[in-house]
Amino acid sequence: MRRLAGLVVEPCVRACYLPRPMTDAEEQRWDSLAAQADAYLRSGNAEQLEAIAAQLIEARPHEAFGFRMRAEADLQRDRHKDAVKAFEQALACDPEDDFVHYRLGVAERRRERYDVAEKHVDRAIRIDPDYAPYWVEKAEIAYWSDDPDAALDALDHALDLDPESTSALHLRARIEDRRTVIASPAVIQHYHDALDAEPDNAYVHYNLSTAHLERGEIDEAERHVGEALRLEPANSEFRGTFYEVLRRQSLVYQALSAPGRWLRTMWYAFSKVPWWAWFIACLAKIGWVVLLFALALTLLYCVLLWPVLKAWQFFTLGDLRARASAVAPRKRGVHRWPFPVRMGLFLLLTAAFWYGIWRFARTDGGSTTMAWLFVGAIGVYLVLGLWGTWQSIGEWRQKRRRRRALVGEDAQS
Repeated sequence: MRRLAGLVVEPCVRACYLPRPMTDAEEQRWDSLAAQADAYLRSGNAEQLEAIAAQLIEARPHEAFGFRMRAEADLQRDRHKDAVKAFEQALACDPEDDFVHYRLGVAERRRERYDVAEKHVDRAIRIDPDYAPYWVEKAEIAYWSDDPDAALDALDHALDLDPESTSALHLRARIEDRRTVIASPAVIQHYHDALDAEPDNAYVHYNLSTAHLERGEIDEAERHVGEALRLEPANSEFRGTFYEVLRRQSLVYQALSAPGRWLRTMWYAFSKVPWWAWFIACLAKIGWVVLLFALALTLLYCVLLWPVLKAWQFFTLGDLRARASAVAPRKRGVHRWPFPVRMGLFLLLTAAFWYGIWRFARTDGGSTTMAWLFVGAIGVYLVLGLWGTWQSIGEWRQKRRRRRALVGEDAQS
């Protein structure tokens, strides 16, 4: 069974029943259309791929390949529901096509229907357990289902089959990165292992830049996100991180954003404490003191510092764009003004903002509003906490089912 375009597509070689044999001319036309479809799939030309897929379906309406190409075109355009329908039409032609099951699992994962996605990927693995991308996709589903242990188990299968799989190496790095607030040297090495396998993978460069950003290694972060933008210059997510890297080089920005980083670290640490430990701490009244203190700090940051941080970002945007000339070379409106003028406006607006907050808090209505704002924050936290506990119980059950299934597969193999 041959697979074209790397992990993206495999031309269908199992034909459904055809009412009549094709002539030599029709066979040549079909082969030409199939080659064009593969080329458009490789280049990411969804519009042309969709047009070719329509011709493939017209030429062989009982063949899975044309429906699969139409589904791939829908996936490239993020039309996941349409892609699922087209993949299902392909499966109607050949229910045992493992690659269609795999790609249908990808489409369902992008729709966040993880249980359905996992069923299709498991079916693909049962048909062909020796194809590494199927195990990588199983790990990807477990990763997005918040089950990193099951994801790592599936990645072990993938890397046993293909030790240089960029997708597997990259996902392993993402899993380890997600487990910590600040990326460890081992995480950085995992990303570099993925780059060694595929040096021009834009998303590996991007995730490596965010890892360096977490560690405060700004120069390395700028180098890798710049490389990601060179490979995919239209990616808005990459541009946003590039601006963040440039902002981190400002001492004023670092001072204004430091409390926010500390708060994120604190809440991340809280999220790792089991719910039953919080319950016991709250019964002992220690938990309530800690949570109320954390909420008070968070509320003060949101009211007093976060708006000022956003104002600083706005007034320095012109300078960031000037430095990121390859990303957004044009400056408009207030961003064309000299920096001292913009700095003066920022300081003036910040002083006026804080003075207004101070005057408002001193009034009877202002103090009452602040009190109710704090009470509302506590209420929101309680609701989110209860919801998170309920979700954790459901995820724990899902992890057990997935682990049992994986153990069963290991026993069979």
